[in-house]
Amino acid sequence: MSRWDDVSEAAKQLIYDLNELDIAESLASRNAAADRVRALHERVTNQHVDVCTYCSARDYPAYEVPWPCDTIRALDNTEEP
Repeated sequence: MSRWDDVSEAAKQLIYDLNELDIAESLASRNAAADRVRALHERVTNQHVDVCTYCSARDYPAYEVPWPCDTIRALDNTEEP
């Protein structure tokens, strides 16, 4: 079994439709967007607890959202702690 066998049909179609430069530019753009989102959802330690600065300030001003927040877990493809 090769790595190609594990690739989704959507990814295979992208490979067929795009050249390597298009794929590299697309990946670079998506990585930059993910980096911007990560910068917003920064981890800060407040009274020995890691919290998400963005979620705590924006969504729940009276409550500190634990870090990693839902957004970071979605980017990392991880489950709740």
